[in-house]
Amino acid sequence: MMPREYKGASILASKDDYVSLDLETTGFDTRQDDILEIGAIRVRDGKPVERYEQLVNPGYAIPIFITNLTGISNDMVKDAPVLADVLPVFLDWLGDDLILGHNVNFDVNFLYDSAETLLGRSVSNDFIDTLRLARYLYPKERHNRLSDLIVRFNIAETQSHRSIADVEQTVACYQWMLRYMAENGISFPDKDGRRYSDTPLFRGKDQLLRVMPQGDITPDPAFDGMTFVFTGALKKMTRSSAQQAVINLGGINGKTVTKDTNYLVTGSTDYNASLKGAKSSKWLKAEKLRLAGQDINIISEDVFYDMLGDSVSVISMAAETSSNDGELRSASSRAKGTVVSEGAGGFLNAKTKKKELKGDETVTVDSHPLQRLTLEDFPLDASLWVTLKNVVIDNEPQISVTINGSVRVGRIPEILREKYAAMIPSKDAVAAATVAIDENGNRCLRLSLPE
Repeated sequence: MMPREYKGASILASKDDYVSLDLETTGFDTRQDDILEIGAIRVRDGKPVERYEQLVNPGYAIPIFITNLTGISNDMVKDAPVLADVLPVFLDWLGDDLILGHNVNFDVNFLYDSAETLLGRSVSNDFIDTLRLARYLYPKERHNRLSDLIVRFNIAETQSHRSIADVEQTVACYQWMLRYMAENGISFPDKDGRRYSDTPLFRGKDQLLRVMPQGDITPDPAFDGMTFVFTGALKKMTRSSAQQAVINLGGINGKTVTKDTNYLVTGSTDYNASLKGAKSSKWLKAEKLRLAGQDINIISEDVFYDMLGDSVSVISMAAETSSNDGELRSASSRAKGTVVSEGAGGFLNAKTKKKELKGDETVTVDSHPLQRLTLEDFPLDASLWVTLKNVVIDNEPQISVTINGSVRVGRIPEILREKYAAMIPSKDAVAAATVAIDENGNRCLRLSLPE
């Protein structure tokens, strides 16, 4: 998929004319979730002059968690128009005004993707994010949520989580910070701190993400001191790589969901399952803590990749695999039968349904001492070639396991060598394979040995 090519810039500046915006949505992922409510106030010369407020029918039942958080119920939206009817009216009302909001990059992304999908048009308005401004002014504060700012500035005691009320509070916080800067002689960054968000959305199937060298990465205030917890299998990068990306940007990795967790990143399988009500224990705990007022955001891996920005790069799955660069070569066939999975201790396990072996038999493949990649380095559904080959190492017969002809990942243990050697015609056997998840949640290869 293409990046948000025409998205406006995030700026930090003192402005008197703008539209303050807030959306309520069914979740955090623009690919899976939908807009529930749009609230906006047009400001001219620092004063509100016009309002826009509209509920939206998403076309499906609102998650209970969202209803508990926002107060928006299914009954409230059952007679509301759908987004395809609401969005063109709102975008015409918005015009080319500067947008103001708290964590408004989230709202702008929802508007951009929805407009692109439903209307074939781009939302290119520049925007001021009061969350970014608060982090600029209060870098030592652990939290700069809207709920924190309204208390810090004596604006209100609680946040309502309804669009128009949040918009009013955001305008009040923005104007308070402008006065604070003026009174204390604090200037804005050069060139209004203009920052473009042109990062790809990483939606393509044939993409694996690689963490950029730490020396090439600038820590991001959005990650600074934030604790991330991961659940479920990631499709486009290993969990260890994702955790390294968090560290590179100044974040913290947590093992379990606690009151100190800021982000729960859900693998795509978990996120999709949640839409059918199958939520993990981590997910349910995160929702409970969020409802209790804790600063926890539940996001899909796609939203996480958007947050990583240019701290990661794409490895093309169409590239030739080599032992030097670890890139992958895609194979055309899909596999059935044998399952080779990565188990504990850095080993690979194999099960086969071929008639030569029992269907439930498990075979361990010892990892190679010079192994450059593991199955965790390959995205789910990637098509590969797996080769089992009779070789001699240190004057001992071995059966090596190689991916895509050049990436050697291990060898069959001695106790099973004779049995597997009999299955391999001449010197080797080549099988088409795909990367999958086994019943234990480990990466695996589904492959077929030749008859």
